[in-house]
Amino acid sequence: MEVKQKAPVRNVPNKVYVTGFPMYTQPQDLERVFAEYGKVKVDKVTKQYATLSFSNSEEAKAATKQSKKIAVYGELVCVKPFYTKPLNAATPKKEHQKTKKGRTILSPHEILLSGEFDEQLENVLMAIRLTQEEVKQIGDLYSDLEEVLQVIWPGCTAIPFGSITTGLGVKCSDADCFINIPNKQQHSNNNYIMKARKALYGHKLLFSDIVPIPHANTPIIKLYHLPSRTHCDLTFKTPLGTRNSRLIDFLLHADPRLLPLALLVRYWAQAHGFTGTRRVTNYALTMMIIFYLQQAPISILPSIRWLQRDPADNCDIDDWNAGFMSDYARLPNSTNTSSVAELLGGFFQYYATFDFNQLVVCPYLGYPVKKALFADNSTLPHEFERYRTNLEKNLSLPLKFTTPICVQDPFEHSHNVACGISAKMADDLCTLFNFAASAYEREKLNGCRGFLRIILLQKPKTFGIKYATEYKTNISPKEITAIKNPDWKSVVRDVTEIIFVQILGIALNKGEEKTIDSQKEKVTFTTKATKPVWRRKYSSKMCYMRHSEFLERQKSLTNEVIKVNKHTFELDFQVELTFTNEPRRVKICMRYLNGDKDLFREFGRFFNNIINPWFKTLLRPHTRPMTSNHNSPNCVNDDLPNCENDVSPDGDNDNSPDCDNDDSSDCDEDDPDETHHAA
Repeated sequence: MEVKQKAPVRNVPNKVYVTGFPMYTQPQDLERVFAEYGKVKVDKVTKQYATLSFSNSEEAKAATKQSKKIAVYGELVCVKPFYTKPLNAATPKKEHQKTKKGRTILSPHEILLSGEFDEQLENVLMAIRLTQEEVKQIGDLYSDLEEVLQVIWPGCTAIPFGSITTGLGVKCSDADCFINIPNKQQHSNNNYIMKARKALYGHKLLFSDIVPIPHANTPIIKLYHLPSRTHCDLTFKTPLGTRNSRLIDFLLHADPRLLPLALLVRYWAQAHGFTGTRRVTNYALTMMIIFYLQQAPISILPSIRWLQRDPADNCDIDDWNAGFMSDYARLPNSTNTSSVAELLGGFFQYYATFDFNQLVVCPYLGYPVKKALFADNSTLPHEFERYRTNLEKNLSLPLKFTTPICVQDPFEHSHNVACGISAKMADDLCTLFNFAASAYEREKLNGCRGFLRIILLQKPKTFGIKYATEYKTNISPKEITAIKNPDWKSVVRDVTEIIFVQILGIALNKGEEKTIDSQKEKVTFTTKATKPVWRRKYSSKMCYMRHSEFLERQKSLTNEVIKVNKHTFELDFQVELTFTNEPRRVKICMRYLNGDKDLFREFGRFFNNIINPWFKTLLRPHTRPMTSNHNSPNCVNDDLPNCENDVSPDGDNDNSPDCDNDDSSDCDEDDPDETHHAA
């Protein structure tokens, strides 16, 4: 059998092979460092190695001689001569170790949810909470971290914080740890993250999956502790997190009902997929629970401001007061005697009606604060004096209060702990709040026996549906061009008012008039629907008599719909007219403001179906006659909208999309600020 000879490796004299630099190093970083030895070019750079080319072999040798003496971001790199690989050499595949699995938590389907509410509560808590043995193993994690890192920083301590330290830890909880380094060993430019990573790499029997994230707002190291099967986030930046955990621990242990309540709410959020990366953080959810417990008539917990009344309790960290009174005997007495089931139902009812668009959840003051106040710091309550001072001295950034949900940190007032929640997620969360509040209303008369089963195992029918918040239609340019009156815009306004006010019985309140440029202007009306006047197909046949006039027939339809539908609601929306002068164009937009989104969806589809035929009919007295060949003997008047075919039983045509088609050949191109949005 013939044995193939390996091709010899070949040295490339003007190239070097570099390893040992931080994984976030960029090509320009290497070029800057190695420029000292000659004209250099980075051929390739990965997280593990880089290859560099110099203009000649002498420069490459000079760089090689400085191996282990050249520093990149504080790490000494290894520089070796570069050798080409044999042409027929097969590189063995690197076997990647599978990510270790931590503890898992039971799904609601695996938990017995029958019997009395208190029995179900006990079953849930037993299924999700950490056992004493698991807590002890996690304690070993902090001891192991101290032992490893004290080699680099003698006297450093590992301070746990987060869910596990507050009593909110569940089987899938990650550990959080702040490494407190003695003052004499602290340096402003010290690369703690990379030094700690290097130390942890040397203990493969204790730690794995070590991932440094040095450029985050709060730099951390993610790791997995093998003995306790626990994922951990390690930080060196600030002890503020430890103070937050102490506050939560103190407040939730002030009453024996509060810890089970918080665990249920957090498990409910996890069961519906709301917790995790780029979702609702457990910390934000806990702050919402504490804030709810501060509200009257619940009034179980005081505001954080009340806990900070005594200057002796102050503890300044990063220019914020993170101190608080922690004596249970000095807490104000609470007369609340609600059960855990009642507190849980009250939590959902409170946030089902909370106006997240206008208000900030503020545990510091213990009551909601209007978002608009944060737009002008001078209008803020005097309790925010430190916040104003820190902004004036550029010690912090302003609070991000314009997000869909704003939950202010009780200590660091410039931090919105819910800023990562998207508009879609906020809408889904509010849908679940309403669903759970309704379930509580039904089940409280039955001792809440089915309450947990409903909120943990069921979802509302509309959950996760993307709703259009705008329905837009371009009125036929042919009809608009044919208007005889030079003041054609007033004619369009009048017809719009006839449709909404006279036909549909919906009053229009004139709002803003805005001139965009010499060619465009907008007129906005605000209005409110209280009856489903778009459900017209269910009305009696008398309203479809062909001999009646269009306007009278449609008014009769509306009156019958109002008479038949006893239930009222409030659906707030805007009607916006956009006029273009040359050529004449009109776009009419219906924009959602507040109310049932299913009703707005029905109305929007109905609106898109009828607006052009109704406009065509109502504009006829105002337009020049146009020649046409409508000679069908079976049609009384082809231009009249056929009421029986206007809408389907639910107020729309089954083939109608949620949004109009603005891409047709006779329509204007949308303005950049007039696109559809999903709530």
